This record gives sequence, C-alpha cells and structure tokens, in this order.
Amino acid sequence: MFCVEPCQLRKLEKLAMESGIPEYTLMSRAGCGAAAEIAAAFPETSRFVILCGKGNNGGDALVVAAELYRRNYPVKIYSLAPADSFTGSAGCAVSELPAVIPFIEKEALDEYDFLSGDVIVDGLLGIGFDGGNLRGAVKSYIAAVNASGCRVVALDIPSGVCGVTGKASADGAVNADLTISFGLPKNGLFCGEGALLRGALRMVAIGLKKFP
Repeated sequence: MFCVEPCQLRKLEKLAMESGIPEYTLMSRAGCGAAAEIAAAFPETSRFVILCGKGNNGGDALVVAAELYRRNYPVKIYSLAPADSFTGSAGCAVSELPAVIPFIEKEALDEYDFLSGDVIVDGLLGIGFDGGNLRGAVKSYIAAVNASGCRVVALDIPSGVCGVTGKASADGAVNADLTISFGLPKNGLFCGEGALLRGALRMVAIGLKKFP
C-alpha cells in the first residue's frame, strides 16, 4: 500500500487548495466520509462521544459530530478548548455544529465521563504529533479513553502516535478499534506502535489527485 508522511499529505492538500478547493471542503469531505464509515461500523450505538482539540483534526471530529447527529444518533462533544478559540476551517466546523449538540470544554476527563455502550471518536491530535511528551489535558483524555472500556474510532491516526514513525508517546496513546485515514494512509499506521494501536483501517477519499 502506498503511504505518505504527514508533510507529503500537507503538500497534496496545498495543491488541492491551490486548484480551487477550499480547505473547509476538504475537511467536510473527511468528516462526512468518516461519519458514514462510523455509522456503518457501529449502527446500533446508543451514543457517540466526540473528543476534539482545536486544530484541524478537531475540526474533522466536529464535522463527524454534526453528520452523526443528522443521521439521528445522540452525540456529545468534549473539547480541550472553548468553542470561540477555534479558528480557520476548525472554526467553520464549530459554526456549523447543530446548537443542540452538547459542547463541553473540560481540562481533564476520566472513565466516568463515558457510558457503557458509547463509541468514542478521537479527534485530539492528528498526524502532526511527533511522538514526544503530551501536555496534561491531552494525557488525561487519552488515559480516560483507554480506561473506559468503550469502542474507539481514531480520525487519521490514534492520538499520541507519530504520523511518521509510528512511535507512541511515553505518556500514552489512544488504543483504537478502528482508524479512519483521510486521503492516503500515513506511514505511522504501519510501523512502530502505530501498527498495533490503529485497529482496523478504513480510508476516506477527499479529492487529492496527484503527488508532488
């Protein structure tokens, strides 16, 4: 399978945007495609819990949240940052959220923030993480996910795993049942701890057509 490093993926995204595709369109394609895969994988889920940082991986997760809600699933969001701090395409994703979806900013989570039967969607860090130390809030979220006993979907790559090397942070990394990767699969999903933590792998095309 042809894989790319995060920097190569960003070049492809830049080419797509230079061709006239807005960044938020790419994000919407990623999030809506991921939501379709998630709904197909877990059709009887009682609730989806979306975890997001304020970067583009968090924006992808918010698009997922909105689309799952439109598919009539109960959805709840836990965010590392307040809604008004999201900018760029992630800010657009916040503005498109249905107002009825609970959006809760929390500095820390524990396993009691989840219910039996939840499916957790990990949109915390994304492919830019270098495998180093985690800040406290992210560390708390990841520990809570792994202690919850819930099924877990990672967007692009499990948070805490380096997209280049597959190295997991010594502070922890999400142990996913399913990873949905956007555009092209990332090297870190096939090597190091990444290959063990990704679970099943699904791909979502977002319109990246040529390699630089």
